[in-house]
Amino acid sequence: MIKKRPIYKGGDEWRIAYIDMLTNVLIFFIMAFSLSIADVGRLRSFAEFFSGKDITKIGKVFPSKTGDVPIDKPGGLVPQSSVAPIFTELKKLSQMPGVQVSQKEEGLTLTLSDKVLYDTGKADLKKASMQVMDKMGNILKKTMFKLRVEGHTDNVPILTLKFPSNWELSTARAVSVVRYLVKEKDINPDRLSAVGYGEFKPVASNDTVKGKAANRRVELVLLGAKL
Repeated sequence: MIKKRPIYKGGDEWRIAYIDMLTNVLIFFIMAFSLSIADVGRLRSFAEFFSGKDITKIGKVFPSKTGDVPIDKPGGLVPQSSVAPIFTELKKLSQMPGVQVSQKEEGLTLTLSDKVLYDTGKADLKKASMQVMDKMGNILKKTMFKLRVEGHTDNVPILTLKFPSNWELSTARAVSVVRYLVKEKDINPDRLSAVGYGEFKPVASNDTVKGKAANRRVELVLLGAKL
């Protein structure tokens, strides 16, 4: 007698596969919707980061103007480098004699004439500069940007026991500003650096008195800050 094979009756296993398929479809639509409202610039940044590119280059996906741009309006602010909270104060600071605020490639730059800060051939901040330094320090305390203080001179040589050349003079002047910000304004020294360029980064011709005066300056660069 030939025995008949038992007929297999399926269970409910198919429901598991069906639920998995519905879950995947739901995830697909959620991702599609997220991408449609996402910040394209940030997505490009994430993509570059995870593809192994240098993280310092990520900022380049945000277009920005380079060169000197006078401070007049806070247009095109980038969230992670915004100076909007202190814009009004910067505007007022730029109206003080001997002070300029401009946008440069490396960051927002505060330029102070040497006459505002120092006596001729000296690197100690003079008493008359305290009003400017106090207002500037109060503004800088409200930011978290790294700050590079640059000392610059004209091309007139200096030869003293304290300052054998303009290298020493420009560096000492930058350090005096950094020291003030740390001691008087309690700004974290980890944010600060000082550098002296001597006469080697002029902004005007040293062939004229006016040009020489423009070159004798201290610049405070808020690295990465944009108007």
